Amino acid sequence: MRRPLAGLRVIDLGSRVSAPFCAAILGEQGAEVIKIEEPVRGDRLRELGPYAQDDAGQPYSLYGSVEGRGRKSVTLDLRRPEGQELIDVYMYGSILRIMEWTIAAHDRLGMVRNRSGDSLDIAAPVGNYPSRDGRYVYLVGGSQTFFERLCQAMDRPELATDERFADAAARAHNRVEINAMVAEWVSGLDADEAEARLVACDVPAGKIYDVADLAADEHVQDRGDLCTVQDPVIGPVRQQAPFPRMLGETPAAPSGAPRLGEHTEEVLSGVLGLSGTDLAALRADNVI
Repeated sequence: MRRPLAGLRVIDLGSRVSAPFCAAILGEQGAEVIKIEEPVRGDRLRELGPYAQDDAGQPYSLYGSVEGRGRKSVTLDLRRPEGQELIDVYMYGSILRIMEWTIAAHDRLGMVRNRSGDSLDIAAPVGNYPSRDGRYVYLVGGSQTFFERLCQAMDRPELATDERFADAAARAHNRVEINAMVAEWVSGLDADEAEARLVACDVPAGKIYDVADLAADEHVQDRGDLCTVQDPVIGPVRQQAPFPRMLGETPAAPSGAPRLGEHTEEVLSGVLGLSGTDLAALRADNVI
């Protein structure tokens, strides 16, 4: 079956986690993803644990095995002018586009968005709350409707009319206090009980799964959300299946994460038209 992005080419200049993850999704949807990596060392993603062992007994990153799959690997030193001549990409446009309301708020309100963990500066109560049995429950009570339902689940209906939490703006202003109250309530219950009470009151909430929960979940198994990827270094590895998918389709397992520089000659000669002499010169100068 032809994949939705078949025929498109994506240059992956990202590093570590977020950008390689996004590139993997594009590759799973059919795009030809070309990963540009530093010669010798490669993307730092290849150094993140946990580790399996390769045939030589050396550590091999399982993180890289998953997030580096479904693409071609090209080594190219972008710190060198010779490497920069081969790639010309404006770096800021795509980053700016995913910053949501940040630029507009800076322009009109003088606001600067800072890190806030799993909570939000503009809505409360929202976040992960530890339960009595050592697990976590995530819930969203930021809107007026959800907050009133949360108050019912907590058997604290008076909070809905408390002037400190009377509307969304007030709750955001007093977010530390209301989040602490919710945290205290959840900490007195096991995760299953807290989830049951929240769901019974139609509060968006759920227990936080660990990996064992996911692997054992019948729904995950029935949907085919896990697959076996043939990694070129360590062989078959159970990983997440491609997502999103077409309705009714069981997606094929993606190709394994390539060895560092596996496709350098193929891409630089086939896509950019470099000759064997060009490639030999770049290699001799440690550009590739």
